[in-house]
Amino acid sequence: MYNDILVMKIYKCKEDDKMNVIIIEEDPMVREVILEYIKEVNSVSKVYTSNDIDISKEKLLSGMYQLLILDIKSYNNIGISILREIRDKIIDIEVLVISSESNINVIKNINRYGIADYILKPFSRSRLKKSIKRINCQIEVLKTYKYINQDDIDRIYGKKYNCDNENTRGINTETYAKIFQVVKKQTSPFTTKHITNNISLSRITVRRYLEYMKDKDVLVLDQQYGKVGRPIRYYRLKESKL
Repeated sequence: MYNDILVMKIYKCKEDDKMNVIIIEEDPMVREVILEYIKEVNSVSKVYTSNDIDISKEKLLSGMYQLLILDIKSYNNIGISILREIRDKIIDIEVLVISSESNINVIKNINRYGIADYILKPFSRSRLKKSIKRINCQIEVLKTYKYINQDDIDRIYGKKYNCDNENTRGINTETYAKIFQVVKKQTSPFTTKHITNNISLSRITVRRYLEYMKDKDVLVLDQQYGKVGRPIRYYRLKESKL
């Protein structure tokens, strides 16, 4: 009986309960990508993002949001002070950090403020969606308890709850086929721009499909790093798919 009740609670968190998300990310392109990916997650209700950090902080401290997606290096490395402030003011919000910062000492310091997850840039669509769904599931499961036993704690914090009930959304079969036909014609590693130049779709849409193909093991991703700026993402069709 107890297990049946627990399953019902988990099922409810997957289907009905939604959370409001606030994004603090200085780079408008990254904000756009995060927003695009978040649209595919059923458990997200409302998303707020702005390039005005003062307005974002005001919204954040309102207590109306359940998840903060934060780049700790944005706005002159303001992330640590934001984490400190929301913890000092006991704002009930989970924090997902998405950053290019890979210094282990910095990450250890951030972890002391109780973050729910840390994702390194560049990130994949599937990794971000999986994290958001898991965080929402944990929030909703914990809300159903006044007291909890060790087995359930182990399942929650051991990430053993299966919160990934959603089918792939935002992927249209016809669009996929059109993009795949262009991909097959590429004789060398290609970027999103190469595909966009040969099809009447937006760069964001094309990139989403290329990332989906990568996640499905159709494409291989190679990143080339220059002296400055972000790495360039080159894709190539996996040999078994030729």
